Parts: sequence; C-alpha cells; structure tokens
Amino acid sequence: MCEGAPYGRSSGPGQPRVLIRTGAPIADVAHDLGYYDQSHLARSLDRFIGHTATALRDGTSGQRSLLYKT
Repeated sequence: MCEGAPYGRSSGPGQPRVLIRTGAPIADVAHDLGYYDQSHLARSLDRFIGHTATALRDGTSGQRSLLYKT
C-alpha cells in the first residue's frame, strides 16, 4: 500500500490540511480519511508537505498554500 493513499483512496495532503486548519481533532481527521492511525497521517503529511499536523493546526508551519509545499 502506498503511503498517502490509505486503503486505496487518494485524498492527497489537501483534504487533511484543510480539516486540520479548521480545528478538527487530528485523530478524528486521520480516522475519517481512512488512515490507519494518527501517526500514519503524520508521516504522510511530513512526506508530502514537510510539516506536522500540529504545526498546521497551530499555524506555526509557515505554510502559505493549502495545495503546494512552500
């Protein structure tokens, strides 16, 4: 199975990023999007956008774009 495409669904990093920034609990985002657990989501976000879910939630990532690694 490819990391970032949990259970055959390819939501990409955009959907988790948006949900996390709206204040949704990270564990709930991971579960709702079909990731195995919160650490699976964290590894995928780090791989694709270079930031942790906590940094995205707290706004400390410096991420300017919701779609691209900046």
